[in-house]
Amino acid sequence: MHYEYKLANMKIGALIPVEERTCLVCKENCIEHEQHFLMYCRGYTTLRRELHSYISNADTHYPSLSDNEKTKYLL
Repeated sequence: MHYEYKLANMKIGALIPVEERTCLVCKENCIEHEQHFLMYCRGYTTLRRELHSYISNADTHYPSLSDNEKTKYLL
């Protein structure tokens, strides 16, 4: 399957500072940044579980990483 991620808060020709981006997927007033998308956003829970499970099976070191290290790994 192909999943496409779009920053819903991007404006054509203008970048919104990270601290001003609000996630439009989970609607929990969270700042939308890469770590939120990859690790925390409730709107992507099912996909994230599948991804993390797949990676954990391929790399047994992955589950022991911190959330920051997992984010770097995924990026």
